[in-house]
Amino acid sequence: MNITKVNIIKNIPNIKDFGQVAVCSITFDYCFRVNDIRLMNGNKGYYILFPADDYNMGIAFPITNDLRVKILDRILSELENS
Repeated sequence: MNITKVNIIKNIPNIKDFGQVAVCSITFDYCFRVNDIRLMNGNKGYYILFPADDYNMGIAFPITNDLRVKILDRILSELENS
């Protein structure tokens, strides 16, 4: 599974952002898209939050840490190049 597209909307700094840097969407293999991935900046560096419903149940999320790291690295790479 390859990440074929990344869309990033950078946040305008606001006191209510709580460390949110951007909102992202990623596409896998040109056929599956995940929206509303939030790029956060915390005490230990950048991390990503995946979409969840009102009960904090994940809607779409990586099962393995390897995929989570791959997604984070790709988002950070796209952010640096924008």
